[in-house]
Amino acid sequence: MIHIIWGFILLIIALVIAFFLGVIPALILRLFRLRKLADGIIFFHASVLSNIVLFLCGVKVELSGDIKALRKRNRAGEGFCFVSNHTSLLDIPIMMGKLRIKSGYVT
Repeated sequence: MIHIIWGFILLIIALVIAFFLGVIPALILRLFRLRKLADGIIFFHASVLSNIVLFLCGVKVELSGDIKALRKRNRAGEGFCFVSNHTSLLDIPIMMGKLRIKSGYVT
């Protein structure tokens, strides 16, 4: 029970920090038409929050394949389609936190 309460408190703290250090600066940057920088900030904080969620859930992820080449192709602007089976709600945090490539999601 204490582990769940501690995890909930850590998640709330992480969300508050992400809001003040991620969302608000990104909105200000968008006002100045610096969209790529704003998107980078949001992506960074989403990745960090995803890793926190995975840690609190006790999920261990093992990546296989050439992940560096995948990230390089993503930075070059190449698009990808990842299909997951949605057997849990952790599909998106796993992709955001562990793959660390910019992506969008359809639920």
